[in-house]
Amino acid sequence: MQLIRVFLALALLGGAVSGQVVDGDFLIVARGSVTQRDFVIKVDRSTGICSTFLPPIIGWKPMWLRMSADNKYLVVSYFGLYNPSSISTALMSYYPGGSFSPKIIISDSVMEFQLDHDDRWIMPAADRGGSVLLAYEDTNNRITTLFNWPSTNRFLDILCTDRDPGFPPYVLVSNVLLPSFSSTIFRSDRHGILATIIQTPHLIYDTELEPATGDTIISSSYRTSGFHRMTKTGILTTVTTTVAGPGYIKFESDGTFWSICGQNNATVLAKLDGAGHVLGTIPIIGLPSGYSLYGLEIFGWRRLTCNGSGKPGTAVHVNLQSQRQGDGNRPYQLACSFARRPGMRLKNGERLDLCVNDPLFLASATNRLPGILQGFQGTTDASGYASARAEASPHIIPNVAVSAACS
Repeated sequence: MQLIRVFLALALLGGAVSGQVVDGDFLIVARGSVTQRDFVIKVDRSTGICSTFLPPIIGWKPMWLRMSADNKYLVVSYFGLYNPSSISTALMSYYPGGSFSPKIIISDSVMEFQLDHDDRWIMPAADRGGSVLLAYEDTNNRITTLFNWPSTNRFLDILCTDRDPGFPPYVLVSNVLLPSFSSTIFRSDRHGILATIIQTPHLIYDTELEPATGDTIISSSYRTSGFHRMTKTGILTTVTTTVAGPGYIKFESDGTFWSICGQNNATVLAKLDGAGHVLGTIPIIGLPSGYSLYGLEIFGWRRLTCNGSGKPGTAVHVNLQSQRQGDGNRPYQLACSFARRPGMRLKNGERLDLCVNDPLFLASATNRLPGILQGFQGTTDASGYASARAEASPHIIPNVAVSAACS
């Protein structure tokens, strides 16, 4: 494993990093034909011009990409065949300024990964015996197998995380290509599959949880190409829209989402609301011919990061960090609630996904629990950082969800 990590580091250092990125730029995996090398592109939000962000690495194919929990760097997975009898996935971190950090080699094929509430990466992976669900801790470079899902003809390959209290945390998808397209959507926790939600005659590209409703937004193709909305009970409805060929999707902090779509024989990034209304499009300019686009991430898309987790009876340490220089030495207010909805729209257009009607939100937002919720009001330091603490007593606060906004 160490030799592989050295090889990756050398391969990356050998290629020039031409794409400098700013907050709001789109990052997408570009996959070509057998004779073309796959790489990661950057699409400028203001112009739509695409450029090489991460150059090709010989022997490795980029697969998926997501921003880290603290919103400071990008995590990219690479699929490779580093010996004749074994497949593998390498995780890499890219930091602004062009530096790379090899993370870990996994002896499975990882298709997607998402952050869970405790900042662990949850990854469905395929191996020769079926699928496994893995958890990767970035801070100590440790990987854990959560459960195995044996199957000879299908794999778990798409995931979205659901942080709503009272529901299993993961929505998993298994696509089947032969003898005909079909997909099965499951709910699971960290111990195994709990229920089959729905089976559809669609090939599902991507799933994302809509924060405002808790529904899952699905992009798919085949018999009914387009977007679909799935409730937590498995009711599936079509989202009517004017864009064609929807692909991978990514939600913004204001509750709208972007999708890679086809329009007038061109590839565009379309911005939509939950009802399918097109709010704007950005034509992707300069993509080499023969390439298809996979995965979609927005660099630095979270202005604020607010991380913290803990079990009842323990203290939850909350770290608040703003990514904007102008947020240093500014007042802030934290709040918590027993649920995530109904939320509210803030003056800056972003959504606060906390239940604004429950007594915990009202008490925490007005600082009526200073002995339990410590540091929930204050001023950030010069770098935009602040810390707080919640005493998660099982008798007082059995399940704390934390969000934040700068005043």
